[in-house]
Amino acid sequence: MTESIAVATNRRREVRRSCALPIFVRSLTEHAHAIKTYTLTDNISSGGFYFQVPYLLKVGAWLFSLIQLPNGVRLAVRGLIVRSELLEHGLFGVGVCFHQVRMLPVGGSES
Repeated sequence: MTESIAVATNRRREVRRSCALPIFVRSLTEHAHAIKTYTLTDNISSGGFYFQVPYLLKVGAWLFSLIQLPNGVRLAVRGLIVRSELLEHGLFGVGVCFHQVRMLPVGGSES
């Protein structure tokens, strides 16, 4: 990884856990196109999460996500995109800061 990513990692207040959790994401691209996609988290903390998509998402835009936890509980998340960067392999890495988080019971429906 690049030095700038390592420096950013050291500024984190929350401990991040590397894990591939299934997520549904709905947000806007840099050009204001609405996207809906499924992907996996790279890591998650009590303050936010990081994932990769084939779209450049707009920094400062709101994002809605459903995150599936290993115990079956899902988190409905409204978050702010704080980072969107092109990675070496062609995908975009996206950092999201949690704004609102709600736990959905096992078996709840996706809206």
